[in-house]
Amino acid sequence: MDTSQPSLFPSTPATIKQASFDIACIIDSKGICDSLLWVNPAFFPRTANLEGKNLAGILPDKVSKVLPEMLQQTLEEQAPQCVEFVLENKDTGEEHWFVCRSLVLPSSLPENPLFLWCGRDDTASRLQEIQLNLYQDHLEEMIRIRTEEQLHINEKLRQEVAQHTKTTENLERIRERYYLAIRGSKDAIWDWNLVDDSLYLSEQWTEILGIKNNELPDTIWTWFEGILEEDCSKFFQVFSRLMRSEDSSCALEYRMKHKDGTLRWIFVKAAVKGSRTQG
Repeated sequence: MDTSQPSLFPSTPATIKQASFDIACIIDSKGICDSLLWVNPAFFPRTANLEGKNLAGILPDKVSKVLPEMLQQTLEEQAPQCVEFVLENKDTGEEHWFVCRSLVLPSSLPENPLFLWCGRDDTASRLQEIQLNLYQDHLEEMIRIRTEEQLHINEKLRQEVAQHTKTTENLERIRERYYLAIRGSKDAIWDWNLVDDSLYLSEQWTEILGIKNNELPDTIWTWFEGILEEDCSKFFQVFSRLMRSEDSSCALEYRMKHKDGTLRWIFVKAAVKGSRTQG
């Protein structure tokens, strides 16, 4: 032991005992132990009479080899240096992850610098870090899977929207052709829903009956009221056969009242489709 300098730590400082160190000692630039401040024998059982001996004797070989370089770098940079290594716990036989640091003692002499070498078992922190990394990897994988699923859903939705748009455009073209065909032929269209007795009449009926759009009947019963009484029996007889599926279609002439009180001869065709009567 070098006795040319006063003892920096005559007894183990309370801060060392209370800190979570498993080893703390004062060493010189060659790694010779000047003072052993604190040690956990479970990790360092061969520390008896360590003072005056090289610290490398209780460290793993790979750490012993880098110890001189580590101390030199600590001195040159005047900043703490760190080394990490695996160390076996002699009580349990388990391997633990150790972290040791070296720093220059500010009160040591420049020509004979001393270093504080301290280390602790960092296994819990390392395991926590590994678990966090695994959890992060899991989250990233879940995000990747969900992103792919969402992209697939979005693409499927885009295709459905495109198909719906195309279908709508086709229906609109068909409707326009149908409208132009009916308008050119001057035929009037009617549609009777047998479920709710609602009635659809095209605009041509306004010309035939001399009424406005908002005056068109919206139920079949108000439509029947416009049929001349003498023709009602024939009208209902033909439509009864049609609705009983005795005939697949029908055609007949009957008279209806015009708004001006005159009569108009109506020639009507009809066919049943599902639960609807269309004309």
